[in-house]
Amino acid sequence: MNKTLPLLVLLMSTALFAQTTTTYTVAAPTSGVYSSPFRAFSIPLSNGAEVNWLEVGANTACAGQKLPPVGFIFLTVNGVAQPCIPLTGSPSDVVGSFAGVDVNNNPTSGTYSFTITKAYRCSGGRGGGGCHTVFTITSGTVRVTK
Repeated sequence: MNKTLPLLVLLMSTALFAQTTTTYTVAAPTSGVYSSPFRAFSIPLSNGAEVNWLEVGANTACAGQKLPPVGFIFLTVNGVAQPCIPLTGSPSDVVGSFAGVDVNNNPTSGTYSFTITKAYRCSGGRGGGGCHTVFTITSGTVRVTK
């Protein structure tokens, strides 16, 4: 019996299911009002990728999220908007992980890590104004495995 045939089949099937990990870096600072749950929108990443919406907090969920929900992320990768991907573990605004499926129903997972600065700002003017804590994401990475 030829022993190389099973090895060849194994190698070919491994290639069919091989996953690739791509790391995207924050391309420009993004700011917003700091809230609970934490929400950040339109975080531009390298190579045209983008975090369209990141929400981190207890009981924040999107379709198909395991209980208890802890947040979600919407990404655009290679010019294609991905469906809502649930966050996993114990994420924070600074670091977290996610796992779900892409637009073709293929497994997609990854992590994010951001450098965030916070400042208390007040504004006045006609009609009032107010004080808020604002955040700026100055740098970081999003790693996506497909």
